[in-house]
Amino acid sequence: MKVLVTTTTFPKSKTDSQPRFVQYLCLQLSKSIEIDILAPNSPDVCGSKKETDSYKIIHFRYFFRRLEKLTYGGGILENLKCCPFLYLLVPFFLAGQLIAVLKLIKRNRYDAIHAHWIIPQGLIAVLAQWISRKPISILVTSHGGDLFALKGSILKKLKKWILDRADFTTVVSHAMREYCISVLNQPANKVSVAPMGVDLLTAFIPPIPSQTERNDLIFVGRLVEKKGVQFMIRALDIIAKKYPQIRLNIVGDGPLKPILQKEVEYLGLIPNTVFHGGLPNDHIPPMLQKAAISVMPSIVASNGDQEGLGLSAVEAMGCGCPIVASDLPAIRDLIEHNKTGLLAEPGNSVDLAEKILMILENKEMAIKLSGAGRNHVLQRFDWNVVGRSYLGHIRSLVSIGKSIR
Repeated sequence: MKVLVTTTTFPKSKTDSQPRFVQYLCLQLSKSIEIDILAPNSPDVCGSKKETDSYKIIHFRYFFRRLEKLTYGGGILENLKCCPFLYLLVPFFLAGQLIAVLKLIKRNRYDAIHAHWIIPQGLIAVLAQWISRKPISILVTSHGGDLFALKGSILKKLKKWILDRADFTTVVSHAMREYCISVLNQPANKVSVAPMGVDLLTAFIPPIPSQTERNDLIFVGRLVEKKGVQFMIRALDIIAKKYPQIRLNIVGDGPLKPILQKEVEYLGLIPNTVFHGGLPNDHIPPMLQKAAISVMPSIVASNGDQEGLGLSAVEAMGCGCPIVASDLPAIRDLIEHNKTGLLAEPGNSVDLAEKILMILENKEMAIKLSGAGRNHVLQRFDWNVVGRSYLGHIRSLVSIGKSIR
């Protein structure tokens, strides 16, 4: 069996801090099936095709190399928000990806296309199937932003049109599945919750007992609006009045970094805040293992974008790090208040500070949340579990497609 995976989020190198969930899923799938990956080019990508022992990755061109900046960084939506002139690249991007998919399915005998994100990859997969007339099964996976942020009647109709023509849809949380069913009118048996995963057996694991002294707070994620980091900084201002030595480690990069740095300076929190920037994935577990609390202060962004799930929370819980997160629908898949973590009102810095202080001042609570959180994610989010789930979906789709044909 051979599958073409299309995505706009994929690490460009071993040290790239881009989210790696698509890569890790492909590594799991490649143990059982053949995988080709199609991702966009960027100015710092050298070469259009790379092969590893597990998969082949092809980077498609869509404009002059030095101007191919629509993807990566904060993601397409944030890049468009920060640099509106990038909208001019969208038609070229869609055309470039479509041409690349058509060329690949002409040269290769793919059994399925696994499109990450409804728009644009799901759209391109459906169009490519229609143009080529190839009997290829289509699995579309939505990660959140494509489902929640792309609003308006036309985009809603387009998303419905795409999912109607895809063979199956997976989403990463129950809140997203409910949205697909109730808003996009998808049949319940055509949408399944299948989250991305985390290496909870060898990487994101609790510290050994001699390393269990935890002091700092930590945030891991892109510095974009929906992550709500400004509310964490304002909560830190409250906490630091009681604990002057407290420190917040902000791990990640993005377009809001300069604004957040100014907020830290304005509040006089420079001694209490460290901006680490984007770090390689293997640098994250040791930082989580040393942190007293991981904070996920997410909000609903002005364009409607919100967390599809929040793998940074899974990583923290895997490391036995107690977590305080915003009470958003998708996050409730991860956190049951006062059992696997604490939930705070989104956008409320005072409530966020109060929840953080509850854990800092109650060691028994911290130990309880740490153990329960680790056990919860281990059963559902380890890559071995997630890989089997997606492999089952793909094999089922291909089997059904062949029986119909």
